Amino acid sequence: MKIAFIYQQATFAMPLGLGYLSSVLKNAGFDTKFFDLLDSDDQNCLEDVIKYRPDVVGYSVISGNQSMYMEFNAEVKKRYPKVVSIFGGPHPTFFPEMVEEDGVDAICVGEGEYALLEFMKQFRLRKSLPESCPNF
Repeated sequence: MKIAFIYQQATFAMPLGLGYLSSVLKNAGFDTKFFDLLDSDDQNCLEDVIKYRPDVVGYSVISGNQSMYMEFNAEVKKRYPKVVSIFGGPHPTFFPEMVEEDGVDAICVGEGEYALLEFMKQFRLRKSLPESCPNF
């Protein structure tokens, strides 16, 4: 299974939290790839994500940039409706009601390394969203 991590980084370093998530998932046999919205315009980033054909798109969201991620996610879902969208980070942790927003399939509340791994293992096994998973 493929997981695309979408982020917007204003510095030259990749976000450490997403690196942790990717490492845990790769060690369990998942394929992950990063897409930086600041490296290219939204349309090019969208095309790159669609070409990758992920099973899951993950967003690390802080309060203040959630609208940008929601808009990008809406475009991904429009072009690739089967993809599962997971939102994590500080914003969904403090505002878990965002799971009710259109296009949000799941949110991770709190630390995500092992919670996301468990979510992905269940998703891979069942081919559907897990009904019960810690932090989701």
